[in-house]
Amino acid sequence: MVERQSAAKKIDNGREDTDEYQRLRTLLLGDEYEQVIRHRITQGDIQRVANVLSEAFHERNSKDQSLASEMSPVIESAIDTSIKNNPSRITNVIFPIIGPAVRKAVASALADMMHSLNHLLQQSLTAQALIWRIKAWRLGVPYAQYAILQTIQYRVEQIFLIHRETSLLLQSCSAEGVSYQDPDLVSSMLTAITDFASDSFNQESDSLNVIQFGELTLLIESGPFAILAFAVRGAITSEVKQRIIELIENIHTRYASQLEHFDGDITPFEECHSTLTGALMQKKKVKAPQKPWLAISLVSAATLVALFFGYQHWQQVRTVEQFISEVEQEPGYQLLGYRISDNQLVVNTLRSPSAISVEDMKARMTAPEIKVKIIEKVAAIENPNYFLPTLTQKYGLDLKFEFIDNNRILSVTGKTTPENLQQLKQDPMATALFDQITTDNLVILEPEPEQLAYQRQFRALVNDINNQFFYFESATTQLKESSRKHLEQTIVDLKSLVNLQQKSQLSVLQITVSGYADGKGTNEANQILSEQRANLIKSILQANGIENELIISWGLGVKDLEKVPLERQRRVGIQVLYQEYGANQ
Repeated sequence: MVERQSAAKKIDNGREDTDEYQRLRTLLLGDEYEQVIRHRITQGDIQRVANVLSEAFHERNSKDQSLASEMSPVIESAIDTSIKNNPSRITNVIFPIIGPAVRKAVASALADMMHSLNHLLQQSLTAQALIWRIKAWRLGVPYAQYAILQTIQYRVEQIFLIHRETSLLLQSCSAEGVSYQDPDLVSSMLTAITDFASDSFNQESDSLNVIQFGELTLLIESGPFAILAFAVRGAITSEVKQRIIELIENIHTRYASQLEHFDGDITPFEECHSTLTGALMQKKKVKAPQKPWLAISLVSAATLVALFFGYQHWQQVRTVEQFISEVEQEPGYQLLGYRISDNQLVVNTLRSPSAISVEDMKARMTAPEIKVKIIEKVAAIENPNYFLPTLTQKYGLDLKFEFIDNNRILSVTGKTTPENLQQLKQDPMATALFDQITTDNLVILEPEPEQLAYQRQFRALVNDINNQFFYFESATTQLKESSRKHLEQTIVDLKSLVNLQQKSQLSVLQITVSGYADGKGTNEANQILSEQRANLIKSILQANGIENELIISWGLGVKDLEKVPLERQRRVGIQVLYQEYGANQ
């Protein structure tokens, strides 16, 4: 009981001490501090950080860019996640930016097209247009294409970089050989233009500002802090417009801080001079290539001369052939030969004494356009044997001269066709030399039946095919070049053979393809190689339309004697078997 009272007493004393401590802190620090302490105790860490976060970002960002570098990955990841989760939201956000950008691009393209068309129409009815039409005709291109090529040529002669707010010239450059007044004066002159550009932007105009000054065109592109002006001679092309846009964007990227806080000092922009100089673009006119008229004239003249002499030669050959034909038909004359030498036609003839003279013959003939010389040999009519060798060679018959009862008789022996005999009887030499032609001992060959002619042609083809071999390179299945050509002809012969079967009443039973190898290597390898060669020829025949059912191939390995040359042993042969009236041949 005493212990309990003692413990209670100690608790009461502790409470009294705490109360006295609280009263002492209130007297020293006041009620406001007490409230602050209580607020700090009850407030969480997140809320305390949130209260000072924006001020902390502002303070850190004013010192360096480390905060931006650290936050970039987080922001990029957040944007990427947002686009994936809700694409329509990002579309709605950037719509106000995309719209003006698209309108500006379309307006620029339309302005470029209208400028080129306007320039082209202005030139269509002028002296320049006439010159262009002539040059287009000489080049062989359409006039519209040539005129457009002329309108897209340009030269950027001077560039001005002007501070947008103050209208002060920051930098300028000029092309080589171009002289202008003081750039500062030019900048002052452009002040009105910059005001116009500013008004255009205030009116939300998205088109490029283009102002024409005589032969020069001033192309102006404005940015948030600076204006860039190109002085261009010639047409404003998309290349120039693209270059000025890229350049103004590049300048704002590199000198954003200097442009925004510009205080009149242009020293920081001196490094920009080389960038502006690099934008002094030019596209020279493409000179129309001059046609080599002298060479064309010479070639044309040479062609005309060649055509003239070619025609003359053709005329000469035609008249010579006509003259020779008339000599051959002249009774009592036999043509022995002719030649053209030194622009002279020399004709060798054999003339019967009873025939007309050479002069009379020439007078009645169509003389060629060159000089004619006829060399004649006169044969005595009493000895017609002099003419027999010529007639024998011409008609392929055995001829004999006989003189019976004052008549000159030509006896004909041998075998001939009715057509050949008729030509002999009408031959001018024969009619002039002989009074009569006897054919008692002559065998007249009747025309053979059509089927027999086809059979003879069929057998001749078979003989040609069976006697043909195709040779190969050593240890390969590669045909030699000469054998390739022979194989092509054999394929043609085989097709002809198949086509002749019905007309000749002979049918192809089998086409045997046999392959061989030389004595080099083992017997097994040579056997395989010979089979491969035979199969190659077989496949070629099949690929060219020869029926597969008719062809069989064999590899025979080494079958030749040692004395046969090795290159002759490496071969493939073809044998055609056919049926004649039921008998195998």
